[in-house]
Amino acid sequence: MSAEYSKDPMIYGKLYNLCGVRFLGTGLTAALNHQHWFQQRRMIEPAFKRTYLMGLMGIFDDQAEELMKVLAEKADGETKVDVMNLLRRVTLDIIAKAAFGLELKTLHDDQTPFPHAVNMVNEGLSNSRVPLFEYLPWNRKLVREIQESVRLLRHTGKECIEQRRKAIQKGEEVPVDILTQILKVEGRRCLLEGSTISCVSHFTCILGSRKGHCAGFWPLASSTCAPKQFIRVPSYHAAFDRIGFSLAS
Repeated sequence: MSAEYSKDPMIYGKLYNLCGVRFLGTGLTAALNHQHWFQQRRMIEPAFKRTYLMGLMGIFDDQAEELMKVLAEKADGETKVDVMNLLRRVTLDIIAKAAFGLELKTLHDDQTPFPHAVNMVNEGLSNSRVPLFEYLPWNRKLVREIQESVRLLRHTGKECIEQRRKAIQKGEEVPVDILTQILKVEGRRCLLEGSTISCVSHFTCILGSRKGHCAGFWPLASSTCAPKQFIRVPSYHAAFDRIGFSLAS
């Protein structure tokens, strides 16, 4: 965002609430005021510096190995594998661990409430472009589920942030992740007023954007499985079939 080119309120204004429940609020993604956006950007920017992110590569490597184990179990030449689904799940595990120190393990079990809530939020975002979606009678059950999912995400984020902030204030050992870095910057700049709400908005934004991160994780997963041809060839075919290309055997 720049002072010269503002965001379209018709598009980004819809991210404040999702189905009538506060979603991204005035966080970095949905902020329409440039000065407020700039303050939010300055708060989280140090957490995404290259030198800091390099220290999190161990998490990426570990999760890539877990993905290879799951694929190895299914690499019998007969079992059908939804590669995109696996990538979404492992990406959620990586983001939750690297950013907030959460152990979701959705790669092995995606039926727990939190992963389901993330999926429902993404469905809500997709349907938000449908005119009057949340008001149509036949969508009431789906809308309620989306609303509950948004509340679960924000409640989980708030608890995670408050627990980490208390641990930092007590001088306890905390995970070296993105949340810790954000809270350290917050403390140095005395941004405590309303900062929890802003951090919760960052929490929901980062976890809700996992679809976009799948493409970034694929090269890492590919390099990990490169020596394992019995995994590599079927997974490459599945991925290219998904995007509309075909590979010669």
